[in-house]
Amino acid sequence: MKMRIKYIDGKRLNYAIHSGAMEVMRHSDHLNRINVFPVADGDTGSNLSSTMNSMLRNTVFVDRIDKSFQSLAESAILGARGNSGIIFAQFINGIAMEINDSEVLGTKSFGESVMKAAGYAYKAMLNPVEGTMITVIREWSRAVYDSRTVTDDFAVLLNDAQKIVRRSLSETPNILKVLKDSGVVDSGAKGFVHFTEGIVKLINSGNIREAVLDSQKSNRRIRFFDDHSSSEKMPSERYCSEVLLRSNDALDIEELKTFLKGYGSSVIVAGGNKNTRIHVHTDRPAEMFERIHKYGKVIEKKIDDMQAQYLAVNNKKSTIALVTDSVADLPDETIFDENITVVPMNLEIDGSIFFYKVTIFPEQFQKLAERSSVFPKSFQPSLKAFENSFSFLLSHYETVIGIFVSSALSGTFNSAVKALELFPEEMQSRVTLVDTKLNSAAQGLVVYEAAEAVSRGADKDQVLKTIYDSIPNTKIYVSVDTFEYMVRGGRLSPMKGKFASALNMKPIVSLDEDGRGVSFAKAFSRKANKRKIIETVKNLNEEYGIKRYALVHYRGENLAHDYSRVIEELLGMPPEYICQVSSVVALSAGEKAVAVSVQLKRSEKS
Repeated sequence: MKMRIKYIDGKRLNYAIHSGAMEVMRHSDHLNRINVFPVADGDTGSNLSSTMNSMLRNTVFVDRIDKSFQSLAESAILGARGNSGIIFAQFINGIAMEINDSEVLGTKSFGESVMKAAGYAYKAMLNPVEGTMITVIREWSRAVYDSRTVTDDFAVLLNDAQKIVRRSLSETPNILKVLKDSGVVDSGAKGFVHFTEGIVKLINSGNIREAVLDSQKSNRRIRFFDDHSSSEKMPSERYCSEVLLRSNDALDIEELKTFLKGYGSSVIVAGGNKNTRIHVHTDRPAEMFERIHKYGKVIEKKIDDMQAQYLAVNNKKSTIALVTDSVADLPDETIFDENITVVPMNLEIDGSIFFYKVTIFPEQFQKLAERSSVFPKSFQPSLKAFENSFSFLLSHYETVIGIFVSSALSGTFNSAVKALELFPEEMQSRVTLVDTKLNSAAQGLVVYEAAEAVSRGADKDQVLKTIYDSIPNTKIYVSVDTFEYMVRGGRLSPMKGKFASALNMKPIVSLDEDGRGVSFAKAFSRKANKRKIIETVKNLNEEYGIKRYALVHYRGENLAHDYSRVIEELLGMPPEYICQVSSVVALSAGEKAVAVSVQLKRSEKS
């Protein structure tokens, strides 16, 4: 039975939002399948569902419509994902901005508010494109606006507007050629129509109780990662970046869009008050994040490597996917060529969070660390970061193997385990997580060997055997040049650090069988450290044989090459690679640190 509705307040808004959101979430997979614009990355349904989920979970609905819409807008911006989610959130935010000081809304005031809010959605985009979500938002808003004085019944108003918005959706292929060529309507536009359709269904059925119960009991798992792998060609920019900024004062949206334009494309900005959600495709996320702080504090960030996702799916070498963390020191070209997924560690510098090798690189790390009044901290990736990576890989691979830093040094492995527990048992059974009890170049060599096995066509059991066999046979020796970082990081007391520095002590650090850091040896000069490490490599080669080695350093490239020349002459083979050590390891090792990692041919225990 169709209800007659003369006004909407916070309570009625609650019912409407629940019904609209659930309708979108029910069609999430279909929206993903028809997603071809602006990139055919199959994520529109997921992005809209993430936005809807945040609205349902976080909005506080009260009697007053203005307060309820303000909470709804904040929840939408906080949870918005992707182009479509952020545009939708800005439309909701626009309505909230236009209904100040209103206990309830009638058709007239509602029509005026949504018409103005459509302009907010347009202004969120740097380059609005017709035939997309913004077109149907505008057409729906115009229909509501035109009927605002014709009827005072929301049931009539919204049913009439629904007829117009359906027609507008059907016209999107005639506006945007890529849609016509693909034989689909615009995915984001259809998502908006599903939202309004859900509200109309509620009005026409009159079954409020069923609609609310439906949303409350829904435990449907939504894929909240952005999948950029289904594009027909490699994305032109590498990273899809999303940021939540928090500021004390309202931001100038146009100025912010101009700033972002200098870093890439697909620029969308929603919000502008205390919370602002940003979306941009860029090749320079580190530079962008270094400068964006002038607009506010970065509360949340999400970055997807679109090109890596594309290669992971379109350049598959196996049905087995490898994932590691950024403590594993590997050259970028190896990670890219072997399709290794890297979950970045987090670095906190002066209250801002950075993703290592994505939003901060060694050069920037050093500069920011020197300026920081508080010594930088590192911490493991979030459960959400692991959940997103596992979701993506399980969508495209039969098996996933995670190879992580020693659990005795970091909580990364445990976070990965907890994230995996969020998945159904069938999906969990396809993932194996390995605690390497190693770090840095040693962990990197284990990942490197696993990638070789995958490339050879090894099956899951063979790859795992390769990993488990290589772990006890992989050693690392780190020459530490200064105690400053250990003292600043709290790993060594200031008194002991001062004493060791006075003696010009240069420790060599290694790992024990349990993956804990241990003092391997001490010397009183760089040369003495080098002699000790070379002697150790020589002895290991004579007793067990060395099949490969790698060197990493922190601002000590010349020192690393000095080591390499001697070891190459000793072993008769070059290193697999020489690269910068991760900033996470650099936090304790410090400047001029050099690490040598070797893999033995024969086990020490054989």
